[in-house]
Parts: sequence; structure tokens; C-alpha cells
Amino acid sequence: MNATADHVTRTLNSMEDYVGKFKQAFPRDTPPVTFDNFAKALEAFEATLTTPAAPFDQYLNGDGNALDDYQKVGLRLFEGKGCASCHN
Repeated sequence: MNATADHVTRTLNSMEDYVGKFKQAFPRDTPPVTFDNFAKALEAFEATLTTPAAPFDQYLNGDGNALDDYQKVGLRLFEGKGCASCHN
């Protein structure tokens, strides 16, 4: 995401809705919005993502036609910029 921990927490703290959600999710933490709690929340969200029949998954499973040419260019850009090193 190319953001510092301080930037992430300042941004989250600037959004009232997020502060409330963090208070609900981390009721024992003061302050509730911390970078560690952000990481826990992001990890919990990502664990819920399932896409077994998505075109991207089909492409990874060998269906070369599952993505169009524009999407393949985006994938090459994603991989070439190093994004895949974190977002695998």
C-alpha cells in the first residue's frame, strides 16, 4: 500500500465510522485504532475472500482464455511492479 503505519492510523482516525468500527472490534484496546489492529482487521477480512470460480482463478488453473488481453496486461504490470511479492 506504500503507506507508513503513522499515515494509516492517522487516516483511519480521521474517519468517524472507522473509529467506531475499531471500537467495536477491539473494545479492550485504548486507542482502538492502531497499526497492529489495522493489520488484524485486514487479515480477518482477507480470510473471508473466496473466489474459486473467478476468471483469475480459472486463468491460474490453466485456462488461457479466462482473462482478456487487457486483464493480462494488468496482470503483467501487477507482477512486474513487484505487487505480487505481498499480494500473493
